[in-house]
Amino acid sequence: MNLKTTLSDLIVRDRISTTMACDVMNKSGWLKDITPLNHGHHLAGEVKYVFAHAGTNYHLHEQLADIEEDKIIYVDAIECEQRAVFGDIVANYLLQHRRARAIVTNGYMRDVPELIKDNLPIWSIGGTPIGCNKLQTPVSSEIATIVEERRRLFESSILICDDSGVAIVGPEWINEDFKRKIDFIEAQEEVWHYCVHTLKWSTYETVCLQKYFEVPGVVPEVMLEKLKCYTQKN
Repeated sequence: MNLKTTLSDLIVRDRISTTMACDVMNKSGWLKDITPLNHGHHLAGEVKYVFAHAGTNYHLHEQLADIEEDKIIYVDAIECEQRAVFGDIVANYLLQHRRARAIVTNGYMRDVPELIKDNLPIWSIGGTPIGCNKLQTPVSSEIATIVEERRRLFESSILICDDSGVAIVGPEWINEDFKRKIDFIEAQEEVWHYCVHTLKWSTYETVCLQKYFEVPGVVPEVMLEKLKCYTQKN
């Protein structure tokens, strides 16, 4: 099992949120403007990159025809203006027949009422009734260059999708240190919640002053020792 698969499984198992992952990545990694079409889903996994361009999804259908299973499908809408990349037929094909984990796009979706009714795990920038055409428009050399650059990035990354949006864990973060930093943030959140909700401390005392390190005995030792262990390593 490769490291991407191991980290993806960890993120799903421990329900690591986009918020937590972006904290680990120094407040970075959020894919701007992409929001969930349906709420309550938490998914993560390796990525298959595909694209639509110039307002046509002809080449997109071609790429999806025999797409591999168990991936998050990232659909890059390049120069598609406000045309939807596809709708419910393609979405169901990917999620049911090709067993994709989720669909993420920086473009629009059509057939939104049906996609909401079926509660499909889709993240996009919105909905529109106007879809792409199916013209066999050639891919220019400029678009081809963009596609290859973005394909290398996304297919060497992990996507995390939840109600806050989508975070990309790029190849520079896919290492053993990422898991350790996740453990540190989980331990820190546990202490912070205890201080604010149980001890009734202010968030200033807790988050900024970190008073729990200065006042002995107020936080359960097992929680504090775990945090100290990760703090010393960070």
